Amino acid sequence: MISGSTILVGGRRTKQEDQQHQQQFLDHISEYVYSRDDGRLDLEKFCVYLSHCFGCDGLLEMSPGPNEVYDLLVQMIAEQLGEDDLRRYVQYQRIRHWAPEMAYICPMQAITCVHISALALLGHDWIYEIGHSLMRLPEPAQPDKYFGWLKEEWTAVHTFMKG
Repeated sequence: MISGSTILVGGRRTKQEDQQHQQQFLDHISEYVYSRDDGRLDLEKFCVYLSHCFGCDGLLEMSPGPNEVYDLLVQMIAEQLGEDDLRRYVQYQRIRHWAPEMAYICPMQAITCVHISALALLGHDWIYEIGHSLMRLPEPAQPDKYFGWLKEEWTAVHTFMKG
């Protein structure tokens, strides 16, 4: 049995190795670029990285899965902007040089690209709904920032979401 925050992945890690791995992950997500050069968000990658952040912070039991976060945005675009805008803002691209190690992010060998315009219109609501609808966190009595549900002690999630 492994105690504390030591993780078993292909062998045993010491707590120090686990802390180093966690710091590397935090460094990586702090530099995460949300939009690609073509002005689109790789939705699968964002959702999987967010899930990793919840896991890093020990919040997997209360966190939504990557598919739920993905579906929420696509549904919001369809419902609030309409089917025509859904087709315009959400595009699917096959991954040309897909490899099996990419399956944990893109099992369908494609990525979903969401244009930054859709995020400008709905991004705040999407982030708000991740916390209050998907995670079922209570809504504030007074209107708050869309990311008000984030707790600073959720280091990875907070770093990732606030950039």
